[in-house]
Amino acid sequence: MRSTVAEPKNAESLPPLPFAALIAGATLTVAAHTLWLPFWVDASAAALLFWRAFVSIRGGALPARWLLILLTVAGALGVFFSYRTIMGRDPGVTLLVLLLFLKLLETRAQRDVFVVAFLVYFVALANFFYSQSIPIAGLMLLTVFVTTTALVGFSAPQRP
Repeated sequence: MRSTVAEPKNAESLPPLPFAALIAGATLTVAAHTLWLPFWVDASAAALLFWRAFVSIRGGALPARWLLILLTVAGALGVFFSYRTIMGRDPGVTLLVLLLFLKLLETRAQRDVFVVAFLVYFVALANFFYSQSIPIAGLMLLTVFVTTTALVGFSAPQRP
């Protein structure tokens, strides 16, 4: 008899090379935002990134759902207390960056990969709210290339 409860997957279920490219795409996207985001958001994003990289490298278990919910609420409260609102360009982009790395932290399956990839694309577009310079456009083009390469890697059949 099959169990109706879904078994939680660990970080080993995702192919490592495309996942590393997805992490690189997310990192490149947020790197351009570091000038405009509060320091605590940069530090939180870096901590979440290192946490996910550690879980991927060591093959450990992903964080529990209650912890992710707690981190999400803490991030939303941090944005509210930093900007005194959650509406507008700056708080919206800040929330997107935090939610991008929280989603990256909880990525378990291929459908989560697609959500992360589209969040990366959206945050990349949000960079143009702040700067439309050629270097930013080049960095965002590189981000889109790396993220699309990751998506192709996840969609291609895996070889043994």
